[in-house]
Amino acid sequence: MEPCPSFLYRKTVLWLLQTRSFKALPPVPTPYGKPLPTSIARSFHRTESISSHPDDPIPHASLETVDIEADSGPRHLTFSPNGKFAYLITELSGKVIAFSYDDGRLEQIQTITADTVAARGSADIHLSPDGKYLYASNRLKEDGIAIFAVNPENGTLAKVGYQPTGIHPRNFNITPNGKYLLAACRDSNVIQVYKRNEVTGLLEDTHQDIVVDMPVCVQFVSSVNNL
Repeated sequence: MEPCPSFLYRKTVLWLLQTRSFKALPPVPTPYGKPLPTSIARSFHRTESISSHPDDPIPHASLETVDIEADSGPRHLTFSPNGKFAYLITELSGKVIAFSYDDGRLEQIQTITADTVAARGSADIHLSPDGKYLYASNRLKEDGIAIFAVNPENGTLAKVGYQPTGIHPRNFNITPNGKYLLAACRDSNVIQVYKRNEVTGLLEDTHQDIVVDMPVCVQFVSSVNNL
């Protein structure tokens, strides 16, 4: 087996750490490979900062931290296409926290509710390819996807809709052309296919479900030759 190419380790990444069990979630690449010495902890009592070195894939503690409200449960984070903003979904508090991002640093600019029924099961978060709309999934109660419009000037969010889904939408993804959103509804054993209105951001169920046993992840590749 050939060794992994060195460029795979050249991006400093953001780690979300669950401090009680020290179970790290997958790393999030920063825009344009710029260093991000800051991370957010999935912390109930304290925060932890993790960064990675270009030549060392193992995360190490850093002095930089970003504090968020206790018992939030930060889960996934995504960056805007222009690299100026980042959005964090918190699993337990059901919030989306918006950050400005500059020179490797995050600064909170807004907190908005994605889970309005306190289900404590928010899951995934993605921006549309054009950066105009943000989507966040919720599980355990009122399963569905919250839809937010993104202010292009300051990165703040405004809720514009909510799309009910199958049971336990643990993961979802938007097609690269922005026309469809696919939701992996684990406990319904389907991947639901939604047509996305690129003007309003709202979703329409195509009823073209992909039946699969307990789907938990949706990813897109351009071709096998590019893997």
